[in-house]
Amino acid sequence: MKKINHITLADVCKAAGVSLNTAAKVLAGQAKKARISEKTAKKVKKVAQSLDYVPNQMARSLRAKKTSIIGIFVADMIDPIYAAITHSILEELPKHNLFPLLTVAEAGYEMCRQTWLRNRIDGLIFCGTTPEMTPQAYSNLEKNNIRIVIAGNYYLPSGQSAFLPQVSLVHIDNHAGMQLIINHLIELKKQKIAFITGPKSHSDAKDRLQAYEYIIREHQNPIIADLQTDERFWQRGYLAIKQLFEQEVKCDGIIAYDDLVAIGAIKFLHQNGINIPNDIAVVGFDNLPQAEYSTPPITSLEQPAQAIGQRSVELLVKHLAQENKIEHVHMIPALIPRESTSTSHSQIAHKNEY
Repeated sequence: MKKINHITLADVCKAAGVSLNTAAKVLAGQAKKARISEKTAKKVKKVAQSLDYVPNQMARSLRAKKTSIIGIFVADMIDPIYAAITHSILEELPKHNLFPLLTVAEAGYEMCRQTWLRNRIDGLIFCGTTPEMTPQAYSNLEKNNIRIVIAGNYYLPSGQSAFLPQVSLVHIDNHAGMQLIINHLIELKKQKIAFITGPKSHSDAKDRLQAYEYIIREHQNPIIADLQTDERFWQRGYLAIKQLFEQEVKCDGIIAYDDLVAIGAIKFLHQNGINIPNDIAVVGFDNLPQAEYSTPPITSLEQPAQAIGQRSVELLVKHLAQENKIEHVHMIPALIPRESTSTSHSQIAHKNEY
């Protein structure tokens, strides 16, 4: 069998004509901090690339007592917002010389937990959480020196609507978003605005319902379409509006928990000869691609998924540097008006920076 020649850091040093320490600093992304000239850094990188040098991550981890591996947990692989946040995190981690370890709820929490511990991850970003993620579970992870950030929606235990994980969070500002939506519908002279709730186990569903109830009382009594179940997506919107109509509740505006719920509501309205937006205007959350290509295109609140992912990584990096103060960061969304509220709207009307 032919012997494989592994290129070492010493080989790179010799070829580049620099010291071992200089090469190590450059390839660890610390050239600027170590005051190594840009010319030397470029030379070392070019030589390493030409030799096809790959750092021994295990040896580096043993020396530094850190792995630079960050676990990413995705609570639901078919949820488009979790997917968008995860994509943003995967783009952001390499900028900080951190390596992703992707784990998914479908594999089971215990398998994921064992994978995190076996790979000695330094930090963990949850893109959503599941029932297994109790305060005790977070505490056990932190006892293993794993820093934690939750990105986006998190799981609410049954009967605990006030539950708030004692870890750092980065998520959409649902109150600010609901204010944008209601202001938009009031400007369009809508007077009976209903809200279709989301699954009770979703923190976003709780926040949006509370925001709706608080803000809408300035204009009318709340009109709430609630299935009292965790039915999701199109079915939830269709059945919730069907229930509202069977109860003979009148409305001229509908705010749906998310865009997929809005699409289900629109299907029911179409089937019953309701004109959108003249009879009833419809607004969703998240600004998914489906919203733009629905009939009619749906006015939606854009979920700042990329910004949530970026900010989550920035926050985790702070925790890895031993800045352990828990932070709850709210990202301000933007309203994207389309034909489901007014045929004259086709461009962004409201946008806020975070």
